[in-house]
Amino acid sequence: MGRPLLRSWIAAALLAASAASAAADAAGSTGGLYTHSIPDSSMLLPGRSLEQQLRVVAHAHLDAIEGVWRYTHEMMTVAVERFSDPSFASRIAYRIVLLESDDLILLPGTVIGYIAPSADSHKFEMWLYSERLESTLYSPTRLIATLEGGVLTCRRPVEVNVRVRVNFARFLPGIFKGVSIIPGVTTEELPVGFRRICPTLPSGAPDYGTRIRYL
Repeated sequence: MGRPLLRSWIAAALLAASAASAAADAAGSTGGLYTHSIPDSSMLLPGRSLEQQLRVVAHAHLDAIEGVWRYTHEMMTVAVERFSDPSFASRIAYRIVLLESDDLILLPGTVIGYIAPSADSHKFEMWLYSERLESTLYSPTRLIATLEGGVLTCRRPVEVNVRVRVNFARFLPGIFKGVSIIPGVTTEELPVGFRRICPTLPSGAPDYGTRIRYL
């Protein structure tokens, strides 16, 4: 093997080793494709329905945030469910799955977002897809979700006195409103979020922070 060819072979081997090392570093100790983020677009879980989910919820051990929720603003029903996938960072503990919608283009089983718990047992990081192309959702946007009893409210983590608006059609327009950034403008608006429809909290049960079994 001539010297020029040998040098080229060594350079190619070093480049391949460097790329493999960088990929391993990027995966981190938790491993997986989405270690530091969530998928850019929605996934579809086949065979999902409201009736099936209600049966599951009725006989499962559930975390306080899990269950079937109604997003009245957009006339859709979703499930919040714990899941485990080595492709995701371990802190992404829940996914939000569409069960029913008045918009028939959106398919039951579409994952519309993800949730991660925080140090505060009633506050969560939430990512919801904010844009759509027919039945596919994309552009995940980070929100702060607060669980209080049977209501899960969502807000954008923006600076005080800064209002964010979006000027084109979005998915979930009730949450992702209108976008220009207008400093110094403050307006009071009704909270936007999800209302639990199943399971209902038993009388005297804690609102959040514990795992509850519903029979």
